[in-house]
Amino acid sequence: MNRIGCSINREVKVARDDGGFYLQRSICSIELRFEEETEVFIAIAWHTGAKLLGHGRKEWKSDGLAKAIKELREYSPSPEVPYPACLMDILAQLPLNVVKFNRDETGETAENASQEQSDIQRSSSAS
Repeated sequence: MNRIGCSINREVKVARDDGGFYLQRSICSIELRFEEETEVFIAIAWHTGAKLLGHGRKEWKSDGLAKAIKELREYSPSPEVPYPACLMDILAQLPLNVVKFNRDETGETAENASQEQSDIQRSSSAS
């Protein structure tokens, strides 16, 4: 069985109304398990130090690794959970032919990236 996982802990210093500070801890873990790329089991768990934000767990099956990645990208627990960092770690562990990066993830189109590369080449040749 193939197993890919990630767990990230984060501590954020938060100011209280009285001017003091406290550390807010949050944890996120993602695990993918599959024997074949056509049936993928996904488990996500998170916990925050704040009682109101709480904790949770979500599990489901997907009928393909590419579809599982799409579903992971669309899912998002509360913003206090370090889910995006954990997701990027999972994606880095997968084969590049399965993970396709698009402009939504990088925030720029391929055209902008090539223009930026041209600007870098011009500035380095001018020095």
